[in-house]
Amino acid sequence: MLLKKPNGSTSSLSSYTGSVGSKPLVTKSRSKLKQAVGRTSSDFEIGSSTTTPILDGCIKILNTIDVGIAVMCSQFSPDGRIFAVGLRDGKIKMYSREAGTHLHTLSDSEVKMHQLPVTAIRFKPDTGSQKHKNTLIASYASGHIKFWHYTTQECMHTTVQTGQTLAVAFSPSAAQYLTAGTNAQITLYDELTKQETLTLQASMSRDKMDGHRLRVFAIQYHPLNPHEFVSGGWDNTVQFWDDRCEHAVRRISGPHICGEGLDIDDKGRHLLTASWRKHNALQVWDYSTGTLQTDVPPGLTTSLLYSCQWLQGNDEMLTAGSDNNMVKVIDRTSLNTTGEIRNLPAAVFCLDHTTSGHTTHIIAGSDQYVYLLQSQRL
Repeated sequence: MLLKKPNGSTSSLSSYTGSVGSKPLVTKSRSKLKQAVGRTSSDFEIGSSTTTPILDGCIKILNTIDVGIAVMCSQFSPDGRIFAVGLRDGKIKMYSREAGTHLHTLSDSEVKMHQLPVTAIRFKPDTGSQKHKNTLIASYASGHIKFWHYTTQECMHTTVQTGQTLAVAFSPSAAQYLTAGTNAQITLYDELTKQETLTLQASMSRDKMDGHRLRVFAIQYHPLNPHEFVSGGWDNTVQFWDDRCEHAVRRISGPHICGEGLDIDDKGRHLLTASWRKHNALQVWDYSTGTLQTDVPPGLTTSLLYSCQWLQGNDEMLTAGSDNNMVKVIDRTSLNTTGEIRNLPAAVFCLDHTTSGHTTHIIAGSDQYVYLLQSQRL
């Protein structure tokens, strides 16, 4: 069910701990978790063991992996050979894409002590430098940011922020990285020193909207302009930034971002947004002007969206969410759904893809399962 914010609007906030009849809506032990990651109580309900996914179109299931606890985030490595999944208890598990075998588990004493979710994972971009090999950054609802050398399972550096950290992003050159979370600020770090270089935030004036006012769930750098990035969250805006300036340079209003619901196509021309709402959930925007280009129709099955991506080549869109617990592939030109998997055990909080030729491999997390999918263009 949708819960009410203090202003009366609906969202995926689930800090409510009251009851419906005699049944608690959110137990005390789990309310902190749900508030941290912005999910509804129904999103965490475990599906029946007899739940059978329904597939249509070009998508097929290659493998289903039971990781033992709810999956919160995921990403493929730059070469697409392995993938990482962040779990509700703070652990990160690494798997081989081809074999589906478990390779590594990333955890340390701080992770074991807090046992709060991994909220985002980003592999370092492949810049050709050996020092960038086998490294990823992860953010946690505890406020920790950790750099992992995953082949040795060593935590190389930890930063602790005030509040909950919900998103991370590398610049294309990997020289800098960004973090964001519940304090509505975005922090820029130098990758070499791991030191903060700038805090990006809204100005004090309430007459301006040059930054976020509520928690931030998504950050995405522009693929071609190394200092430009966008961010989105609960305040129904997407903010456009230059990472050399304290305040946002412009914004668009409308998208209600509750997960990794932002992506820019590889030509840097169009922005894709996924909103956690019933209507106008998936939208395409002109990046340079901020004008709305397309409200993508939901087709026969709707979903409240957490995640979206442009598929490689920008000919298709990939999206996932709750309600029908589904993953969709949508043709950019016709706006028709070309492939779909629905009726998964729980909400799909995260997805990622890697493409080779006409074949795209997709990972999607639903409850304690990782689905390795394949979508093939004819």
